[in-house]
Amino acid sequence: MSRTFILPNLFFSADARPARVLSVRKSAREAANAKPVSRKWLGASLALAVLNMALLFNFLAGVNNYASRGYEIKSLQSKLAALTEENDKINLKVSEVSSMVSIQNDFANTHYVPVTGVKFLQASPVSTAMNSGMN
Repeated sequence: MSRTFILPNLFFSADARPARVLSVRKSAREAANAKPVSRKWLGASLALAVLNMALLFNFLAGVNNYASRGYEIKSLQSKLAALTEENDKINLKVSEVSSMVSIQNDFANTHYVPVTGVKFLQASPVSTAMNSGMN
């Protein structure tokens, strides 16, 4: 089964020259006279096919690696957000506990007595005697 395509001739009028006929299938005489493909070309074609497969595998492995790293980065970012939120809550608790009102309430709950009068001790000046003579 041969397919025949009729190509229109664009440069001449239809009655000046007939349309060219393009046949996809070779004739029996052309097939018999065809040279066999040499081993050199066959080896080169095989080497190129193997190289293409290796490059394709390398590409797919790289894409898979990038995708898995992206997933890992996304999970680490979500963990970071959760830890940041927890850190903010802890900082808020620390600031509440260390506030002055909280400290005063803690003293009141532990039954401390407030100081009413403060007396400061004053040290008297110390006088030293000098030894004026040598014995």
